[in-house]
Amino acid sequence: MATMSTPTDALAAFVAGLTYDGIPAAVRERVKDLLLDAIASGLAGTSSDEVPQIERLAEALAGGVGASTVIAGQPRSAAGAALVNGYLITAATVCDVHRPTLCHVTPEVVPPALAVAEH
Repeated sequence: MATMSTPTDALAAFVAGLTYDGIPAAVRERVKDLLLDAIASGLAGTSSDEVPQIERLAEALAGGVGASTVIAGQPRSAAGAALVNGYLITAATVCDVHRPTLCHVTPEVVPPALAVAEH
């Protein structure tokens, strides 16, 4: 029986074979810009009144350690860090916009990617 290849399989194979040098320099530079923007947006979000509530929610829903938040708080689980960082990036509404879709993609993509990478 032949195995079927799904889009997820194709993407996973591509990512598994990817090397740093295989990424075009312009793409690497753009990713650096987007990561710095996400971190700066997260730092701007630390002044939000809801941060303590989000941190308590992250602890209650996904306690544990293994990942960090933008603010120097206690270590969180990967899911908890992604939740807190995602909130922080959107709290000040200054994160980047994906122009073709007019969406703020960074809060949904960067926090889980960083949490998984750190974990």
